[in-house]
Amino acid sequence: MTSPSLAVRALALPVSLALVAAAQGLLATRPDQQIGWWLLLAAALGAAAWQAGFTITDWTQSQGRQWGLAPQRWRRITGGLVTLFGAALWFDATQQLSADWGANFDRAWLTWFVATPVMSLGLRLLQAPLSPARNRLSRWEWAVLVVAFAVAAAFRLANFDNFPPPDAVSQVEELQAGQFGTRFLTGDRGRWEFMSQAAIAGLGIWIGGPTLRSVREVFAVVNLLKIIPAYFWFRALSGPAGAVVGTALLAVSGWDSIINRIPGHPDGLITMCCLALLAGPAVRGLWAVYPWVGLLAGYSTITYIAFRPLVGLALAGVVVANLARISNRNGANLLRVVAPTLLVASLVAGIFIPLTHRLENQFTHEYLNGWNRARAQEDYYGPRDSWSSILSKRWERTAQAVGLFYTQGDSNPVRNVNSRPQVDPVTGSLMLFGIGYCALMCLRGFYGLVVGAFGVTFVGTVIATGNFDPLRLQATIQYVYALAAIGAGGLVATAQRSFGRAGRGALLALLAAGVLGSAYWNGQLVWDLWTSPVTRQHYRSDLAYLSVWLRANTVGKQVIGLIPSNANVVFQENDASWLLGGAVRGTAAWDVHETLRKLSELQGDAVLLLCTPTMLRDGAQYFEYILPGLQFEFRGEETRSPTKIAYSSIATPAIAADSPLLRDGACAGARARFELRDEHEKVIESFTMTVPFIDTMTWPGAVREAAFRHEQAARWIDAVWEGDFTITEPGSYVFLPEFYEGTVTVTIDETRIAGGNQVPVALSVGPHHFSMKGRFNALMIEPTARLSWRREGGDEEKFNLVPFYRLAAADPRCSAAAPNGRAPQAAGSGG
Repeated sequence: MTSPSLAVRALALPVSLALVAAAQGLLATRPDQQIGWWLLLAAALGAAAWQAGFTITDWTQSQGRQWGLAPQRWRRITGGLVTLFGAALWFDATQQLSADWGANFDRAWLTWFVATPVMSLGLRLLQAPLSPARNRLSRWEWAVLVVAFAVAAAFRLANFDNFPPPDAVSQVEELQAGQFGTRFLTGDRGRWEFMSQAAIAGLGIWIGGPTLRSVREVFAVVNLLKIIPAYFWFRALSGPAGAVVGTALLAVSGWDSIINRIPGHPDGLITMCCLALLAGPAVRGLWAVYPWVGLLAGYSTITYIAFRPLVGLALAGVVVANLARISNRNGANLLRVVAPTLLVASLVAGIFIPLTHRLENQFTHEYLNGWNRARAQEDYYGPRDSWSSILSKRWERTAQAVGLFYTQGDSNPVRNVNSRPQVDPVTGSLMLFGIGYCALMCLRGFYGLVVGAFGVTFVGTVIATGNFDPLRLQATIQYVYALAAIGAGGLVATAQRSFGRAGRGALLALLAAGVLGSAYWNGQLVWDLWTSPVTRQHYRSDLAYLSVWLRANTVGKQVIGLIPSNANVVFQENDASWLLGGAVRGTAAWDVHETLRKLSELQGDAVLLLCTPTMLRDGAQYFEYILPGLQFEFRGEETRSPTKIAYSSIATPAIAADSPLLRDGACAGARARFELRDEHEKVIESFTMTVPFIDTMTWPGAVREAAFRHEQAARWIDAVWEGDFTITEPGSYVFLPEFYEGTVTVTIDETRIAGGNQVPVALSVGPHHFSMKGRFNALMIEPTARLSWRREGGDEEKFNLVPFYRLAAADPRCSAAAPNGRAPQAAGSGG
């Protein structure tokens, strides 16, 4: 390729900067218009005029300390013996782990951790420096690296007291990380894909105790460390100036800071370390780095699938690093390329082989499970799609994925506010220039590997997958900021070549201003996330909240919980059990009647717990009505938590459950019938009972259990509630029937109300009749029907559950079914 003239470079540089600035401005203010994208494309094409044929830095590091075979015979013999001893240790670990994964896991990995420095020492003894040159950073570089690390620590470790919430999670994987860590501490070595996650989480729990904060902080610290190898990798690709800019942008990255607080994998650090070793010491001929590269790349074969491409990247990096040291390709020189590549490949195989024994016949299914699940979207991977349909879907997805960096980022409010792009405008612009430079110089050094690794990971995580999950894009972070560093390094080098020291100074000042602007942009993003009430509403988990609260307040007590949600399993083995601990004793019920029955079976004092995100006070009022003296306290409302609980101590629950007042309160209400039907409308099972109000809290657990038992056949749940109620205060009452995973219709006297509508009904003093009918999806664990009301024109606009237990007489059929005052249960029958 013919290099552009100096004048063309001098003109293209400011033009491409102006174009990318205009593009970013338009994409930020008018993302729906195409002109911003056209300007961005023009900036990329314009940048090619100053990038083509231009060298940013000497990637071969010919002026650095080079390494060759040591001339002393004793060093060669000693080094060879030590290396062979390390290799023997390595493959002994392979044999042990292949024989018994669980029993020999600790021994095998400890042996690998010992074998790696032993082999490294042996290979180091085999070599000696060929020149007195040193590879030291200048003082100003060390100062910048220290400052960048401190800033990165502030972004990633600050405000842990307040965010993330200590009793809520952004996704179930946070709970699972703690679960894996707890099991790791107790000797469970069954994990393979998440073994580093289990070990790191276990370390956090061992240091700080079984809390979400302990797990989050240890992952944040581990991931923070990648700032250090990042600088050395960026420096080898883009020179000191580019490395400073790239590292500074990574340090203030809101995207990376937010991801760092979600327990996950340390693969970003592992990738940075591996590539820093290859682009630095390996290029200069230091064999001692290869055992470390083999360990890091070998681990990546058994980690999360998005990071497994590091294996191929590492092997290709070994080839590139050694090609830098040969001027002609004769047999001896090619051996210098093949030998270290085979060494690293054999070390990687030594770590990977035991997994094939561990998974045996399930290898294909389990090893590719993450990929297969990500592709299991028939609307995206339609088996009958034409080529035009396939290409159209991929093009739309590509545009959506690229937009994550420039127009609309992750829409999940626990990781973003107002869907801001994943990176700030400066990083996005420099990344664009870096991609262009690497594409033009793809056959030179590591540039082709960087852009190739970014492309493969980008396509694999957000384009080739069936569901669009921007969280997977975190696997590209190390490449995004490497590309930004290359873009910055290219700008600085071109400015100096075109305009001399003055141009370099002006460009450095512009980049410094850009980094400061990026720090403000990302700082505002992180601050908005910390303070956003919307984020806190989505940062939730009934299981986490309940487990933390129960551990703090109910150790040594009996607990009965009315929990009509997925958190009903809180007292069973679940993802959050490690937060609950083993000292909490309790049982959970799905509905009010089951709760009362379980209370009647207890001896001694107990804690009655209600947990439901809606109508909590209505449920508490019901229990206070039928159990005089009971007084609930509430938690969650004062902290704006979406999970709300009410709790109260209850003495002699068995005696209280035998009272006539409880029997009358439990048997007064609406008569309900639930029918579980198959797809042909045949009744599989039916249940009848009296409910005090209509809400999730009175949806019978027996119906849920029946739907689960007949999950293959069950399709619908038909429900009917009806009865008479008496009004003592005439007026207009606004009724609101609600539903989830179904439909409902209610009739009050002669007034018909469709679900979701608020309709006023004039009610006179005396008896009235109501009926409510609905059909619900039997496959859902939490179908909901609710009937609430409010007095029109009253002081309070809030809706409350219609208290049929106060407005209706006790049903004699219900009372007869509850001998000795015991709480009634749903009467069921087969179809």
